[in-house]
Amino acid sequence: MARPDRYPLERLATLRAQRAAGAAIDLAAALRGEADAEAARAAAVERRDRAVAAARAIALSDGGAAPVWAISRREAYAIRLRRDADRAGEALAAREAELAGWRELVAAARAQMTEARAEREVVDRHRARWQDDQRRDRARRDE
Repeated sequence: MARPDRYPLERLATLRAQRAAGAAIDLAAALRGEADAEAARAAAVERRDRAVAAARAIALSDGGAAPVWAISRREAYAIRLRRDADRAGEALAAREAELAGWRELVAAARAQMTEARAEREVVDRHRARWQDDQRRDRARRDE
């Protein structure tokens, strides 16, 4: 049998506090993942921009009169640069998809955190009312 001076929902209060702490940890991990994904995306944007600029520069430059072997080498180089730009664009799309996934996780973690905090506040308010009732009962018994 529970002691009359002990909060009857102590175990529930402990569980709610643990859930809120776990939700905070999950949110922190999701935010860290999102920050890392944003950094990876920024790096991918930079790589893509450099690759596109290099491909554009070789395409716009005039090779002038040159032997066939030099023209074919230049064309092969231009093709390689365009391929690099395409790969950089694909890598950027992958980083953007990864970032979108992390943003979904952050939104879910924030919702979980909000719910856990609300549940904990309900239990905390109940505990405060219970403690007030206990004090009033003790005061009445003492009179």
